[in-house]
Amino acid sequence: MQSRRSYSQDKKFTNRTMKFGMLSVLFVLAAVFLGPTLLAGGSSILPNSNTVDTSQKKSDILFPPHIDPIPEATNSGTFRISGYGQAGGTVILYSSGTDDDTTKIKDDGTYMFDSVTLKKGENKFTVAQKVDQTTSDQSSPSTILYKTEEPILEVTSPTDGAKINGDNTTTRIEGKTDEGSTLTINDRIVVVNSDGSFNYAYKMSGGDNHLKFVVVDIAGNKKELEITFTYEP
Repeated sequence: MQSRRSYSQDKKFTNRTMKFGMLSVLFVLAAVFLGPTLLAGGSSILPNSNTVDTSQKKSDILFPPHIDPIPEATNSGTFRISGYGQAGGTVILYSSGTDDDTTKIKDDGTYMFDSVTLKKGENKFTVAQKVDQTTSDQSSPSTILYKTEEPILEVTSPTDGAKINGDNTTTRIEGKTDEGSTLTINDRIVVVNSDGSFNYAYKMSGGDNHLKFVVVDIAGNKKELEITFTYEP
């Protein structure tokens, strides 16, 4: 028959075993649910040798200066290039890839090349800026056409001196000029198609009809033409 002392010892051992088992279960649950969070928090505390501080790198990036919009074309042999960059720096002007000129950027960030020489035909320009010992990439190219020739102006119908008969008092004025040009006939603006052609409905009067054509191309070059034809109903 088991003694009271032996029974008491067995009961204590059983209680300790149950407590240990419960603690083990709680530890396992904590590891499952809280383990990833603790690991993540711990990893943020530990230094990462692969981490690079990019704040300084970003501040060292020097972007190309800005160029103000320039006209598509001009009939002048010189023109102005302006824009803005980093105050205190220097702007380098490139023409067709060649370093042509430099100018200082003012305290307000603006710069200007007051008289840039053009060659006949298409001219391409880019700019870069230099601050201390750092030079930026070149900007996207800006293009301007230097053209001094008169625009084409051909009137195919009616021809000068033509005679038109009939009951129809309207005729078509047809011809061709440089694409992009502005055309007026007797001070009325006429649409020029993308290929340079034009077609205008004109209401005739009996007898002589005088037409004055004025065309101005994209560079500002101008040409005028006058024709006279006769209408007899």
